Amino acid sequence: MTIKTLPLGANLYVKNLKPQDPHTTFAELYSLFSKFGKIYSVKLHVAGDGNSKEFAYLQFSTKEAAEEAKKDLHKTVLGGAILEVENY
Repeated sequence: MTIKTLPLGANLYVKNLKPQDPHTTFAELYSLFSKFGKIYSVKLHVAGDGNSKEFAYLQFSTKEAAEEAKKDLHKTVLGGAILEVENY
């Protein structure tokens, strides 16, 4: 069994996603953020009705990719909402 160690600083927390916006999907977030590097996971939290709970977690393969995504996408607009992108 191989245990993979993930780099520190490669995780992002994205908040202020609009709950009923069609842009707030796994595919849309992956497409938006994958321009900056390989993404290991996207976790979009959804309510029982299927709408976004307004936040998601992304895990990049490198700290540098996460930092670049944060720098470029923090305070950008997605579906009418201003995204807040932070490290976690």
